[in-house]
Amino acid sequence: ANLIERRCIIDKLMRTLCMPEHSDRANLIERRCIIDKLMRTLFRPEHPDVLTLSAPEPYSLTIPTIPEVPVTRAKVLDWFLQLALALIIFFGFLRPYVVESFRIPSPSMEGTLLVGDHILVLKAAKGQRIPWTDRLEPPLHSFRGGEQGLLMPALGTIERGDILVFRYPADMNRDFVKRTVALAGDTVSVRNDTLFVNGEPSSFPVQFQDRFSPNPLDIAWPACIPSLRGRVPDLAYEEIARGATRDWDSYVVPPGHVFMMGDNRDNSSDSRVWGPLDQDLVKGEAMCIYWSWVPGDGLPLLGRIARLVR
Repeated sequence: ANLIERRCIIDKLMRTLCMPEHSDRANLIERRCIIDKLMRTLFRPEHPDVLTLSAPEPYSLTIPTIPEVPVTRAKVLDWFLQLALALIIFFGFLRPYVVESFRIPSPSMEGTLLVGDHILVLKAAKGQRIPWTDRLEPPLHSFRGGEQGLLMPALGTIERGDILVFRYPADMNRDFVKRTVALAGDTVSVRNDTLFVNGEPSSFPVQFQDRFSPNPLDIAWPACIPSLRGRVPDLAYEEIARGATRDWDSYVVPPGHVFMMGDNRDNSSDSRVWGPLDQDLVKGEAMCIYWSWVPGDGLPLLGRIARLVR
């Protein structure tokens, strides 16, 4: 018999063994043994017409494998060039001219910024300083600036309430962060913990006050300046005296300057001490907090992450 005839015999045997009247004659295991024995008999070598055939293979799922791509020197060089280009773009353009990170080291802005807050500062908004122009100024240019270096064109203007990072006028190697409370031409005075701008209470009259250690600068300014002469470090007495009224009742912010104050006014060294801030010293405006943690002082403050600075 050929292969078709054998298949017919197997199918007939299967139908016979699985008929209901044979259910009590043989169980399922016995039927399987009979079928397996018949299969081995039909496909033995003494049957020459099936020597080139084989029993049907069970179905199996074959998962294709992805061929491994060898790492060549050219690919390693390509990775290196991409990384180098990304670093050049970040450190050569983004960090000097667009955005930079700063860490808050003191509590002078408590109420808004805490010690250990890491903030991102948008430098392009207020005009970033062009590197090396403080040492060598080009003979022909149209940039603003002076001895402290030339500045890129600003994308915006400084407004009251802006929180700015700037170079400390008394030490250009240090950076400060304060809030802008008055602009050029505004009249400023502080009386009994209340800030007055142009004779009216400011939109930022009282932020965070330390009731246990009041600061004379927050009680009567600039009236207290003559009594503090020679007693307060970095006190710009002459600078403040030039803008103060004759009776030291108020102060007028000079052109090209802004008046900066910390939100924690009883513990802040600001324009009440070192005078108005030259706008050319502004580095940028604080945008958001991306991390907040003081090493050795508990866990990071995850609730402050991604918080906008206002």
